Amino acid sequence: MLMKFAAFLGVKDELDLIDKAIDHLRSIGVDLVFAWDMNSKDGTRELLLGRSRDDAKLKVIQGDDAEYDRHNPFAAPCGAAAEAARAGYDWLLFLDADEFWLPASGKLADCGNLHEADVLSVPRFNVPISAPKGPDDESELTFDTLHYEDLLLVVGQIPDFRNHIRTNPETPWSRGVPLPKIMARPEFIDSVTMGMHDIVAKAERPLRRATPRDLVIAHLPFTTKSRFARKIANIREFVAFHDQVLGPDRAWHWRRWLEVVDRDGPDEEFNRNVFDPQTCWELKRHGIIVSAAEYFAGAESVSGGNFG
Repeated sequence: MLMKFAAFLGVKDELDLIDKAIDHLRSIGVDLVFAWDMNSKDGTRELLLGRSRDDAKLKVIQGDDAEYDRHNPFAAPCGAAAEAARAGYDWLLFLDADEFWLPASGKLADCGNLHEADVLSVPRFNVPISAPKGPDDESELTFDTLHYEDLLLVVGQIPDFRNHIRTNPETPWSRGVPLPKIMARPEFIDSVTMGMHDIVAKAERPLRRATPRDLVIAHLPFTTKSRFARKIANIREFVAFHDQVLGPDRAWHWRRWLEVVDRDGPDEEFNRNVFDPQTCWELKRHGIIVSAAEYFAGAESVSGGNFG
C-alpha cells in the first residue's frame, strides 16, 4: 500500500513563493496541505483562501502572531497532526514556504527510511542567490526543482557559526548551515518544538529516528530585496511580541538581523548575501557549494546544522 503524505506549511507574507511551495509539495507526492497563515498582509492569505475553495485538500488555518502568548503556540500544528492521523496519513512534513523538500528520485514515497523510522530529521541547506547583473537585479526568482544539476546548496559548515558571524560581520548569513526540519508519523505527535525542528512524542513508546541521505531541503532565505524587507518587518513585530518568551538563545539570528539592519540598512545585508559568479565558482571549487545532484551522489559528506 502506498504511503500518504501531508504537510504543515507555515506562511507569513510569502506571496512570491506560496504558489510555488504548494505546487512543489503536490509534485513530490504530498496530498494534504495545512497552510498556517500568520496574518499575512501582502495578499498571501487571500490567495490561499481562493485556492482552497477549489481544493478540498488545501486547508487554511488562520492565525495571528499576537495570539502566541495568550494561547497554546502549538495548537495549530498539533491539530493538523491529529487530523492527519484520523485521516490515515502516514507522514506529516513540517516546513515554511521558503523550504523546498527534494527527494532524490523526485517522489517522497521512494525515500528509503520510511518503513523503519517514526521521525526523519531532514538536512536543510541554504540556496545561494546569485545575481550576474549585480545585487540590485530584482528579476523574478528562477527556482527549478526539477533540475538538481543546476540547484546549488551551501553545504560547507562553518564551526560555531553564531560566534563566527559576530566576529566576522561581512560573512554572508547564507554561508551558514541551518538546523534540519522534520517529518513524523502524525499519530505519535504530542507537540512540536519552536521552529518545527523536532516533535515531542506521545508516551506510547520510544520513537525510531533517522536522518535520510535521499531527501534534503533547499532553503531560500534571500530572493528579492522587497521580500527581505517584509521578512525584517515581520521579525521586528514578532520579537516585540515575544521577546521574553524567546529568551536570548532562541532566534538569535533574527535578533542579529535586526541589529544589522538598524545599523546598515536592509539593502546592505541583502547585498552581502548576493554571491557573484566568481564567488560561487570559488565556493564550488572548495566543495562549500554543491549541486543537489552532487549532494545525492555523495560528492560531499555533510551533517547537522548550527543555527535555527
